[in-house]
Amino acid sequence: MDGAERTLPRDEFTVRLRELSDNPGAVRTSSRVDIADFYGQHETWTVDTFRHDGIETAFVQRMSTDGGLRLLVPSQVMAALVRGHETLTGKMRVRGARQAVATRIARGDVLGNPDALRLARKTPRKPRRKAKRR
Repeated sequence: MDGAERTLPRDEFTVRLRELSDNPGAVRTSSRVDIADFYGQHETWTVDTFRHDGIETAFVQRMSTDGGLRLLVPSQVMAALVRGHETLTGKMRVRGARQAVATRIARGDVLGNPDALRLARKTPRKPRRKAKRR
């Protein structure tokens, strides 16, 4: 390319990726997934996630024979994805804990500390203080 000017791409995906890649305060993680279907068609997915100042941004790229796709996932969408993941994790923990209790009951185990429960039932409760209204 003699005499031709080389310019950097100015699309939002490339500009933001370059900004975060060049930022020493940003933390980066990358994942690559290669998927092949029954017919031998391949897709490659690349996910680059950055965290800077507590804000997460993801860059998703898909390459296949049909062409490519590049997505810049904004921080608000990333926050929704993280919230959804945390909610699912919590629900699965509750489900596992309930299953563990059911298994222990079916096995005939004694749950908790019977002496402490007996003592708590015998001890009179302290009267609760009413909250002051302003």
